[in-house]
Amino acid sequence: MTIDPTVLAILSIFGGAALTALAGLIGAGINSSREHNRWLREQRISAYERAHGLLEEMRYHAQDERDVESFGKELNALADERGLSKEDRAKMVEKGLRAFNGKRFTPEASYAWSREILARKIEIQASIALLGTRDVDARFDAAFGPLTDKDREGYKRAMLDLELAMRKALKVKD
Repeated sequence: MTIDPTVLAILSIFGGAALTALAGLIGAGINSSREHNRWLREQRISAYERAHGLLEEMRYHAQDERDVESFGKELNALADERGLSKEDRAKMVEKGLRAFNGKRFTPEASYAWSREILARKIEIQASIALLGTRDVDARFDAAFGPLTDKDREGYKRAMLDLELAMRKALKVKD
């Protein structure tokens, strides 16, 4: 049985067109996947940068608090030397701390700063969780503990763990 040359030509044309269309769909799927992976990596980098920045800001703030604490102790020692009454001591310490820091460490300013930090932490953690990096999310959360405990070495270890988890999630090679 022989196939009519016209039918053979038509089958060849449609077969070639079908293969071309199929290759185009496969290529588009691969490109779409690459674009999604690129977008996902960029979003993770952005979230990780915000997370790292927030933790560093908190570390500097904690250092400032330690400086204020130390200065407050010095003022109290000076008040002891002068034999100031409790009321005069409180006034001197408050005045000295305000001069030392401006209005940064008033109860109102500390409360507002804490609320802002909490809101930023929640937003960053939501981004990290939605981007599918549970290990980074857990290590980000763990890095807050040493900060609140004023544990410098613990913070350094937690940050190293966080940075390693970030590098792993981003598939950064050493």
